[in-house]
Amino acid sequence: TLQSPSDVHRFLDAYDNFVLDCDGVLWQGGKDLPGAENTLKKLVAMGKRLVFLTNNSTKTREQYLPKLQRFGIPIALRDMYTAAYAAASYLKRFPQVKRVLAIGSAALYHELTSLGFEVVRGEVAPTITCDDDYARVTPAVVQAVVCGYDFSLTYAKMAFASLCLQTNPGCIFVGTSRDTYDQLNDRRIPGMTALLAGVEACTGMTATIAGKPSGVLAGVIVQEHGFDPARTCVVGDRLDSDILLGVNGGLSTLLVLSGCTTPDQVSAPGAPAVPRYVASHFGLLGDPAARL
Repeated sequence: TLQSPSDVHRFLDAYDNFVLDCDGVLWQGGKDLPGAENTLKKLVAMGKRLVFLTNNSTKTREQYLPKLQRFGIPIALRDMYTAAYAAASYLKRFPQVKRVLAIGSAALYHELTSLGFEVVRGEVAPTITCDDDYARVTPAVVQAVVCGYDFSLTYAKMAFASLCLQTNPGCIFVGTSRDTYDQLNDRRIPGMTALLAGVEACTGMTATIAGKPSGVLAGVIVQEHGFDPARTCVVGDRLDSDILLGVNGGLSTLLVLSGCTTPDQVSAPGAPAVPRYVASHFGLLGDPAARL
């Protein structure tokens, strides 16, 4: 656990690159977390290289940039990774994929079309009134189905995605994340697992996760930025996504307790991942005397 100024100094001296989660690290529920701005500026002044990563697939990278730039640090589009962009980038590995059914937000559609895919939107799912109607549905001809966070998710969309996966041989199934829930201050709302579980159970297929905690994503970040894995640390507030991303990608990890994870969960039996370091909050790195 990082507590004293000497702890923080040794930690910062050990790493040149930081992969930073956003929600729960830099802000929470629309409010900036204490000390986040000062820490970001300190890391930049020290010559550290920063990359930002979120499993939120409802906003584009372009939409995130102003939110980060207001901290007064230099950041380019290539420094921002969202789960929607990760999904689109992952599909570029498959030259046969031209047409994609996307269940999700406008941001997911944007990232897919920006990389050249023809997108069939989940909204085309036909309205049905009984089970027998599905026997007459004509699924879309696609080479991939991508499921992202969808605030207007319906049974019809889930069923249509399932039908497309079953009727298109070799169809690739991608999920933007597998977060079980999202934390909104003192409340939780269902995460991507709720959508994926239904489609997976129906089709017998398992989605490839493009966002956190994919080790593939960690590898892409390291490769695109030329990071030395031994000098790179993932900072996040979730064991099942942020910390597991670092573990899967062979990177060091720092868990901050300002978001989803409690101290009891860190040491609980069966925890999804064990962080190398733990700190009360990200702002501690900028001022070891600061309190959340």
